[in-house]
Amino acid sequence: MWVVWMMVAMLSLTGFVAVSTEVREPPVSTSEAADLAWNLAVYRNAVLAYASQNPAFTGTAPDSALPFPPWYKPAAPWGNKVLPGMVAVYGSRSMTVELATEMVTLAKGSYFVGIADAKTGRLLSPLLGDTGLTLPPGIPDGVPVWLALSA
Repeated sequence: MWVVWMMVAMLSLTGFVAVSTEVREPPVSTSEAADLAWNLAVYRNAVLAYASQNPAFTGTAPDSALPFPPWYKPAAPWGNKVLPGMVAVYGSRSMTVELATEMVTLAKGSYFVGIADAKTGRLLSPLLGDTGLTLPPGIPDGVPVWLALSA
């Protein structure tokens, strides 16, 4: 009889581990999230190029002044903040797909990618939690953010 109880206990434990592992793993990426992450990466590169060409500029670089590739079409309303030595690009609203996870994948686990936390004013990484990196003011809460150092 004790063998039966041991089997029940082992099966229960195995089921618990399987379910708890599924809960902790990041959600499966969608092609829409991957497309948005690539689109934001192109936008980020254009803002970085603008910041390099205009080193005294601070503020929000207008989209009309950004050097986009001719084929680029924004997939979402992106925003930016240019500060001395740093550029922040971000979504203008919380995204319904797991964009931050795709951004981290695209950025190869970068510390500079995550979600804005307006309460603390810092960047939250899907992998690392609170990064301690202070965001420029005016970035909405809960939006995807990609920081970059500029020259």
